[in-house]
Amino acid sequence: KMLQSLGRPELHMALDVRMVSGSGQEHAGCLLLSGEVLFVVSVCEDAQQQAFPITEIQCEHDTHTPGRITLTLQQHRVT
Repeated sequence: KMLQSLGRPELHMALDVRMVSGSGQEHAGCLLLSGEVLFVVSVCEDAQQQAFPITEIQCEHDTHTPGRITLTLQQHRVT
């Protein structure tokens, strides 16, 4: 359903992940990457939690922890 809503359903990558909230709680999730959007899906709830345009996401590799990446949502300020 999520990909079909884009009009051009294409999936480039699906990753099983451990999501960590701001309070430190962890739960299983999945990241689905299309050509336009990154979907964050909760495995335990079997539901989409968030969706971000890929133009608003910064991805960084953690050099101290192999296999770990950090995704940061870019905050655009309106002036």
